[in-house]
Amino acid sequence: MPTRHVTVTVCRGCCCGSSVKHPDVDHDGTLTVLTHAVESSRCGVVRVVNCLDECERSDVVAVRRRQPAGAEVIWLGPLNAPLDVAVLGDWLRRGAVDDLPARLAPMVFTKRPPRPPIAVRHERGEEESLVCPALRPALERAQAADEPDVAQ
Repeated sequence: MPTRHVTVTVCRGCCCGSSVKHPDVDHDGTLTVLTHAVESSRCGVVRVVNCLDECERSDVVAVRRRQPAGAEVIWLGPLNAPLDVAVLGDWLRRGAVDDLPARLAPMVFTKRPPRPPIAVRHERGEEESLVCPALRPALERAQAADEPDVAQ
């Protein structure tokens, strides 16, 4: 049986997986592609988490894989284009043992240091709202689209 050496963490919090912020992205389809790829390779597991706190880069995926020199975490985002999802899925299906495909290289980023949750930052006066700052513009656009035009 192959060793489980890969953990794919898929963010599905306030921004990642949001049809408000990314209405043209098939979020469920992305999760299905990644899950099937990892399951078919039998190399690891897929975890879905509420928020990885990288909302500006949504949708975000972290791939943790064991290497001879120790564990490596590859942070990817935004992962929204179907072709990018397919390329990541193919790499995971092969066990994520070779180099990350070049097409995905522009999406690699360094995770920022941990920070308190938005509710704590709001209580401290560091955030003006309990709504994620990266999600606010999309919510405002959606609300404006829902409001009736009173000028008529």
